[in-house]
Order: sequence, then structure tokens, then C-alpha cells
Amino acid sequence: MKRKILEIFIERAETSSCHGIPNLVKEKNWLIKVLWAICIISSLSYCLSNLTLLFISYYNYDVQIQITTNRLTSIEFPTITFCNKNPFNFQKPTLDLELIRRLNNIKNGIYVVERFNIFDLITNIKFIIQRNMLLNKTIVDNMGFNIEEMLISCRFNTLSCSQNDFEEIYLPSFGKCYKFNSGKSLNGSKAEIKRVSVPGLFFGFRLELYIGSSDHELDLISSSGLRLFIHNSSTVPYANYEAIDLPVGHQTNIAVSQEYTIKLPKPYSDCIKNTIDSNSFTSSLFNTTKSVFGNYLQKNCLLLCYYEFYKINCGCEYPEINQVAYSNVCKFRDLECISNSYKNLSQSARCFEECPQECESIRYGSSISQSDFPSLFYAEILKAYNNKSDDFNRNLSSFSRIKSSVLAVEVYYDDIAMTLIKERPAKTWEQLVSEMGGILGLCLGISFLTIAEFFDLIAQIIKFLMKKKTNKSQIVQEKLQT
Repeated sequence: MKRKILEIFIERAETSSCHGIPNLVKEKNWLIKVLWAICIISSLSYCLSNLTLLFISYYNYDVQIQITTNRLTSIEFPTITFCNKNPFNFQKPTLDLELIRRLNNIKNGIYVVERFNIFDLITNIKFIIQRNMLLNKTIVDNMGFNIEEMLISCRFNTLSCSQNDFEEIYLPSFGKCYKFNSGKSLNGSKAEIKRVSVPGLFFGFRLELYIGSSDHELDLISSSGLRLFIHNSSTVPYANYEAIDLPVGHQTNIAVSQEYTIKLPKPYSDCIKNTIDSNSFTSSLFNTTKSVFGNYLQKNCLLLCYYEFYKINCGCEYPEINQVAYSNVCKFRDLECISNSYKNLSQSARCFEECPQECESIRYGSSISQSDFPSLFYAEILKAYNNKSDDFNRNLSSFSRIKSSVLAVEVYYDDIAMTLIKERPAKTWEQLVSEMGGILGLCLGISFLTIAEFFDLIAQIIKFLMKKKTNKSQIVQEKLQT
């Protein structure tokens, strides 16, 4: 039986389409047989080596980045959030005496320190002001800049806009801030998200604002002007990143472009595809991020993780994030603990374990240019306008006053298009099979038909064994009958 099976092997090997095998079997000269065997083994080794590298490459789950620019008939205009870098308007008719007392106490304490670092000093002043604003938000309501006090003129997509087109929000670093195109109006009612169909300055968003005049006695800010954020309507900005500072006495033109990024989920990365679903990732910080910032972004989650680390180590909360209660806020003496905690945290990967990356995100790129504002001619127009509406105590009596307290900003799309940044597998299953076929064909001449020959060999052996078994049964039956 073994001899017959061997004959079947030899018969199929002689007609095999696999390169080298028929030559090895048919050849009578042993020296040439050995040479063919060496060639086949060498080719097989090279083939296995390349197949191993191919599978390693496939299971690394590498990706390729595909970048395309798609022009659209219309595109959603970004939300523009701005904050006066001075949280208090000291030109109001009635000043909050408690606020004046607190600011004077802070200012008087500055100059009694024998040696100090200027940067640390400004950081400490900012911390104290944030803490005091949390202590009594009524101060912010009474002394902060209202939109009607700041807004000189506004235009969007060739049409005038008004105070009601802005939503008022609170950011701990600046107090009152205002959002344009957030989906809400000043009174909190729902508003339609605005879109644009034509690129260029004239079809964008123009804003002229009064920032207020400096008060030598009470100001505790290191720079004046406006902090502006360009973001998606579903998010709440954070004061210390993705911000553009606008100086007074200038017009700032900001050309924006929208980028939409799509990453591949597992096994290509650890990103979360559905960030809306609270069950898509098990982490309290994941859900807290959505609560504080409106939607989930990894960088915001990492930020909350850092502050959570401060809370655990120092027993208090840093007053820079929304939804912090004053009863839990850190005191001035806790700043050293916070600084030391940050040094320890910066060497830890713990926060990345709590905060996965999102698979889909929108960001706005920007190109910024500036020019002097206003001109002498336009300053006269602003002065005349202010004289007709002097309800807000704006001091625009001279060109120098106007220059030091007014700014303009224009935000616009330079193209009605979206840049799509999309990941795709560096090697798909179809490519894997194709490359396997290429390697097997190059080294051994193996194809799908060669594999069919292998199954044919198995079928012939099974057929022989079954026939052998049938013959045995017949012989036994004949013996029993005789």
C-alpha cells in the first residue's frame, strides 16, 4: 500500500506546475538531483523569509494618509468666541467697592516682595483673580464687559448682525465671553447655525469692538486686547490653547480653512469611533470631558486628567476649568503643591490610559495678517458714531484714545472647501493575498491551480485507500461465503 501511495506522489510530482519538483523527480543523474534539491530548498527558504516579512508588515496594521480637498456648495461657518483680556470694565457708572478693595489688596502686596520672578508674579495674580471671580460671580456680572458695551459694529456675509447674535458664556480666566454662531442667541434661545457659499473678506465675519481704556490704579493685566477662539459649534473653548490674541489699534484678518480628520479604529489605533456613546469607553474622565467641553476631544480629557491629579495630590481644584465650585478651589498656598504635582505627572502615562484619542475631529487652520486700525478718517467716523450713542461710557474723545481702546477683526474662508485627512490601511487583505501570490509564483511557480493539484493529490490518495478498503471487505465476504 505504501508503495502505491508513493507511486501516486511521484506521478503527481512529475506533472506538477510547481517549478523544480518535476525536474527533481524525473532526473536520473544523482548529482543533478542534488543540485535541483539545493535550488528548491534555497528558493523555498527565500520564499518563507519573504512571506514572514509580509505577514509581519500586514499585522503591524500600518496606515497611509490620504489628503483630499473637496470644494462644496456651502460650508458651515466656525463658531467665533472672544473674551476681553481685561475681565473688568472700570468705566461703569457704579463700581463694585468690594472688587476695588480686593484689587487694591492684590496690588499693594506686589511691591512688598523683596525678590520675585516677573512671570511667576503675573501667574500668581492671574490665579488670585480667577479665584476671586469664582468666589463672587456677581462681581463678574456687574463689572464684566457686556456685549452692548463692547460691540461697535458687526457684519456677517454682507448683512449686519446685532447683540442678539451672540451667546454669553463664562470662562474662569476672563469672566464674560461671547460666542458668535454657536447655535444660541443672547437670551439663550436656539439659533440657526450659519453657513457661507462664497469665499473672501466681504462674505465673512467682521467685528469692531471697544476693549476699554486702561486704568492705572486698578488694572492687573500684563497685556490688553482680545482673546479669540475659532472652533466647532459643539465645543466650549479652553482659555489657554488654540487662541489668537488680537491687539488694540489693529485690524486682524484671519483666513480660515476647515480640516476634517478620520482615523482608523482598532486594530489600526486605539481611537474611539463613537464618542457620543458614553459606553464606548469606560472612563469617568471620558464622560466628564463631554460634560465640561460639550463634546469629546482627547486633549481636553488630558487637561481634566491633569487637574484631577492636582485635586488628588493637593486636595483642591485649580480655578481654571468650568464647573469648579469655590468651596473646593485651591488657595494661594497650594500653588507650590500644584507645581510639584505637575512635575510628577509629566513623567506618567496614566492620563493617556484614561483618555483615548477620537477617530474623527474637525479643526480650523488659520492664516493671520494685521494692519493699523483705525485710520484718521475712520477714527472721526467712530468718534461721531460714539457721540450719537454715548450710553456706554466709551471714552473715544481723541484719536489716541480710540487707537488704544478699539480693534477690528475679520474672519473668512479663503476657499469654500474642506480638506479631508483620511487614514486607510497600508495593506489590505486583497493586497496581502496578491503579494503572497507574487512571492510564491516568483520563488516556486505556485498559483491557485498548483493548490488545486495538491487537493487532487489528496483526493487520489483517499480514492486509493477507499478502494483498498472495499477490496478487503469483498475478500472477507468471499471467505465467509466459502
